Amino acid sequence: MRASVRGTLLHIGSGDGSELPLHIATGAERIILVEPNPEHVARLGVLAAQADNITVLPQAIAERGTEAELAVYNMPGLASFTPPTGSLRQIYPGLRISGRHSVETLTPADLRDRLGDMPAPVRLILDAPGTETVLLTAWQADDTLSGIDDIELRCAAEPAFEGSASCAELCQLLENACFEPSGRDFSDPDWPVLSFRFDRAGAALRAEKLRVRALEERLAETDAARDEAVKSAETARAALAEVQSRLDDLGPKADWRADRIKQLEEQHAEALADHATQAKDHAALKSNLDLALRMQAMSAADLSDLRKRYETLLARKEGQDNLISQLVVRLEEASGHLRGLAADQAFAPDALPATSSATPEDPEPATKKAGSPRKARG
Repeated sequence: MRASVRGTLLHIGSGDGSELPLHIATGAERIILVEPNPEHVARLGVLAAQADNITVLPQAIAERGTEAELAVYNMPGLASFTPPTGSLRQIYPGLRISGRHSVETLTPADLRDRLGDMPAPVRLILDAPGTETVLLTAWQADDTLSGIDDIELRCAAEPAFEGSASCAELCQLLENACFEPSGRDFSDPDWPVLSFRFDRAGAALRAEKLRVRALEERLAETDAARDEAVKSAETARAALAEVQSRLDDLGPKADWRADRIKQLEEQHAEALADHATQAKDHAALKSNLDLALRMQAMSAADLSDLRKRYETLLARKEGQDNLISQLVVRLEEASGHLRGLAADQAFAPDALPATSSATPEDPEPATKKAGSPRKARG
């Protein structure tokens, strides 16, 4: 008969619930049964309905929370997600799979969250070959194991399933987590039942040692950092002295450079002023150039117009000259005709008295009149 635990009794791998009466007899305030095999879950539900302090979780423990195929073997309490080892087959030569079930899996962290608050003290009964390492390693890492007071572990002397640990390896894992052996049951040498109790004083001492070690490491780091800081300070001091010495040497040069900078700034200001003046002059010249270009364009337009007018006048003059030439020819012809008429008249008998004094003189003026246009043309 198990001792009274009063607080919480957590049984992982509770099977068909055959040990539930013993759990109830402990007087635990809360009993939690974790069993993934559907063949047992229904019976556990019926048994749990008889008391308010019993909770049944129909899941298995695995590294990942999902669904997986659980192989159930023909030996009581044997079920796993991985194949059996040769060692287990030597123990059970007729070992075979009697059924397969798709079951939901929980990670150790998921299981911890599902458990919620567990009244102390907490007793863990772990009877789930193949999943012990996954659960205990994860709960040691997140400090869940420190909240458990007693552990009852049923494990194989040698690894029973691929990826599982031996009994000795599990004992070492628990001892590293500050659990001390408190009992051993070797009635079944192939499947011993080991009991452990959490050594809170030892855990506190270990935590203190770890804290002291961490402080010592931090102190060593601090000392190293201090030495490095001192060394850096000395280096900086030497560098500062060198810089100061260089500054002292550079003082006169700095004054000269300051004067030179001032002089250059003044020259720059003068250059800017000259540039502004030149810019204004350039703007004025550009304006004058634009005006001259416009005047040139206008003059070019006027010149073109004058050229056209000149060409028109020249063409008109040429026309007039042609007309004058034609008139001169006609006048010459008329003059010749008149001279001929005058000559004919001079020899006429009835005309001699009337023209005796004028006949020799009249043709000459006519000849001069007719000849004047010719002289003008020539």
